[in-house]
Amino acid sequence: MGLWPDGDDAPASASHAAAAGAWTLGHAMRTRAFWLIAAAFTATGLAVFIPLVHLVPFARDLGYDARTGAWLVSALGAGAVGGRLVMGALSDRTGRRPAIVGAMALQAGAFVAFASVQGLGALLATAVAFGFSYGTISALFAAIVGDLFGPEQAGSLVGFLFAVAGTLAAWGPLVAGLVYDTTGSYGPVFHFAAAANVLAAVLVSLARGPATRVKFKPR
Repeated sequence: MGLWPDGDDAPASASHAAAAGAWTLGHAMRTRAFWLIAAAFTATGLAVFIPLVHLVPFARDLGYDARTGAWLVSALGAGAVGGRLVMGALSDRTGRRPAIVGAMALQAGAFVAFASVQGLGALLATAVAFGFSYGTISALFAAIVGDLFGPEQAGSLVGFLFAVAGTLAAWGPLVAGLVYDTTGSYGPVFHFAAAANVLAAVLVSLARGPATRVKFKPR
């Protein structure tokens, strides 16, 4: 990977090779994998912020007070912490792609459950499961970009992808509110969100890293 111990200066030849082999934003944008990843995280992003914004009013629709809704958001956050800690380490063994695809599948299942859940226990379990998947995806997003394009320019690539996916994802909660105001139900919203995550999982599965521009030799 062209990495050297902290504090050691790489030889000029190694530094030149690293610069030549780096996938800059301009180079990465010419690849199919880059846009598949961008589309995948836009799709899941459109869905992921809906419960964060609408879980409290959704719980009130089910007959629970705002305090219970806020408690459910806290449970969702706890699930997200668990997803980051557990799946971050596990993905080092299983690979980033299976971990992210599995998390997107879990998130799709959580949205289907949101569409039909009634009891408080089931609602709590669904919120935790959603949080776990959300935490996993957010933690591994930067990691899979680095896996596909290398670490040299990962910061600029992730920053651009976050800007694109995050900007478009902001429409998810807004559209969800409009659909609810029109239909009086979150059911269509949750089913759409589940479908968006299935699409995202397919796109991540199709994304394969482009050919390495320069192969580095270990020190």
